Amino acid sequence: MVRPWVTAVLAVADVDDSQEVSTDEWERMLAVMGMAPEAAHARASGIDTDNDGVISLDEALPSVLRFYTTDEPLTPSAAAR
Repeated sequence: MVRPWVTAVLAVADVDDSQEVSTDEWERMLAVMGMAPEAAHARASGIDTDNDGVISLDEALPSVLRFYTTDEPLTPSAAAR
């Protein structure tokens, strides 16, 4: 149920139509959605678990699920997890 939504979000974030989402693109998307720049940077860096500079569907899914299913406050340190 969440996978199609995350796939659509990744497609929107892929502003250069490269068929992959860089951490810079993800960070930009989060900033446009209102996240503070330092938190957006921490979130994007934390989601890229293999540190290849690209956010895959498998990397984005856990973060999205955690964001929507936890009461944990969104602080910069929490954003990076």
